[in-house]
Amino acid sequence: MFQALPHTLGMPAPTVRLLTTCHSRRNRVEYEGLLDISEQLLSELLAEATRPRGQLIGASFTTRRAIRRLKPPLGAFGDVP
Repeated sequence: MFQALPHTLGMPAPTVRLLTTCHSRRNRVEYEGLLDISEQLLSELLAEATRPRGQLIGASFTTRRAIRRLKPPLGAFGDVP
């Protein structure tokens, strides 16, 4: 699923690799009970997660417009306007 991100959202390859690594390690914890998470990996993931959306994703005008359209409508998750 992560392999499509560079093509669909222009996400940089290093970010995709980081997400893939974290996802597979999360699966190991869930399915095998093996906790293999380093402080460095966690700090890299947090750094990526806190980057502005326009920097994280290759922010061409078309991409930004598509992302805005992906936002759920107000109230979709029980939030009240």
